[in-house]
Amino acid sequence: CNYRAACSPMAMMRLTGRLFRKGSRTMAKSQKKTAAAEKSSRQERQAREGKILVITACVMGAIILAFVLSILAGQIFQSDWFRQRANAVSVDGEKLSVADYNFFFYRSYYEFLNNVGTDETGMYSSPQADVPLSEQYMDEEKNVTWQDYFDNRAQTLLKDTYAYYHLAQNAGFTLSEEMLDDIQYDYDEKIWFEAVEVGHSTEADYLAQNYGAGMTKDIYMKNLTVLYTAKFYKDFYRESIEITPEELDAYYASHAQDYRSVYYQLFYLSGASSGGMEAAKQHAQELAELHTLEEFEAQCEAYMVYNTDESYWQTASVLRRESCWTSISYLRDWLSGSRAYGDTTVAEASNGYYVAFFREESDNDYPTVNLKYFTVSGADANDDVRDYLDAFSKSDGSAQSFFELSDNIRDKDYNRSDNRKISSITYDNATILTVPEDALDWAFDKARTKGDVTTIRAEDGWYVLYFDGFGETASRMIADKQLRTERYKAWTQEVESDVSFAEGRYFGKTASR
Repeated sequence: CNYRAACSPMAMMRLTGRLFRKGSRTMAKSQKKTAAAEKSSRQERQAREGKILVITACVMGAIILAFVLSILAGQIFQSDWFRQRANAVSVDGEKLSVADYNFFFYRSYYEFLNNVGTDETGMYSSPQADVPLSEQYMDEEKNVTWQDYFDNRAQTLLKDTYAYYHLAQNAGFTLSEEMLDDIQYDYDEKIWFEAVEVGHSTEADYLAQNYGAGMTKDIYMKNLTVLYTAKFYKDFYRESIEITPEELDAYYASHAQDYRSVYYQLFYLSGASSGGMEAAKQHAQELAELHTLEEFEAQCEAYMVYNTDESYWQTASVLRRESCWTSISYLRDWLSGSRAYGDTTVAEASNGYYVAFFREESDNDYPTVNLKYFTVSGADANDDVRDYLDAFSKSDGSAQSFFELSDNIRDKDYNRSDNRKISSITYDNATILTVPEDALDWAFDKARTKGDVTTIRAEDGWYVLYFDGFGETASRMIADKQLRTERYKAWTQEVESDVSFAEGRYFGKTASR
């Protein structure tokens, strides 16, 4: 019966209902789980996609920022502001900017170009202006570019300059008004005159075009002052070297034969003339047979015809006044020997023959002289000199009056922007080798007294000279010059041997690379 009840239709329906409801609940739970899973998956996917978008945005932003920064960096690196501040080199512990370095680079560069083909550079070729220096070689082996060469020149100038500049600072060395005037003169001559008078430009444009972008007048003048301070300090040190009279006398005595002052007449016969070297030698020997000055000078003038137009010697005989040790090498040994008036010699040179006629010598045992002079030229020179001498005769006769009264007549230096008058040129402790020949007899006359004035007619005007008294003995002045030079040279070698130099981070941004 219970079986029948359990299996009855009603019971089956209730069982089926319960199973359906249970299945529905299970299915609902399953659907809820599936929906939750799908929601969670969707959220995770959205999160991943969000992260990808953020990362992509960051990457794109970084790329754009890097691009913008690279443009800005390029503009900064090419800006005047950068060149005026970025460290190019360090010299003797001092950091210098790109613009500072460029001053010394172009200073060396233009100095070379102005002197190329002379003994000062010893070089007879120069770089092409329209080709970068780094792409031109100065040697046949192509080991050194012109960029390397001028960098080396600039760095040598930098090291030498800052070594002495720092010594000057440490010594409390200051510039005088005259020194400051010299610095301004240099700027006027090299920058103002070239920019305004020659180039019809502005100083700012000229500096940027010729000394690199970023160069300003202030930067140029700062470095020019450093350069001149070093130079002035070196001069100051040289003059401050103390040497006793006993040292001078002993030094001269040990070099007396070499330092003798000699006068001799000199003539040259070219071996390139008709007959070649043999003919030149024969004519030279003929001249050497003459033992009076008048005959020698006359025959030299006649023999000028044997020198062709290509010969470097285009005059008659000339008077040479010099110390034995500074004479031309072909004659030095002969002049250093025991000589007398009328002695002659013939010396073979590379392309001809020298002939010398000895006139006189001096052992330099005489007082030197102190002179001042200025020049006067132009259409009114004669009247100007006459009026000047009349005014000076009524003055106190001092060296100061000699200069001041000439202010309106003495020649000007037209290279300066202000056409500054040429200062009265001074010879202190002048010897017979340094005083102009036309003034020798007057200057070394034993009767000469301080304040004496004379005039000398020149080809294009007048020299006006003032005698400012006798000076030190010539032999001591010669010894002083040589001994001072030796000690000064030893000092400079010591100073320049220990100067540090290092390229900075932005050395590659310096001139002409």
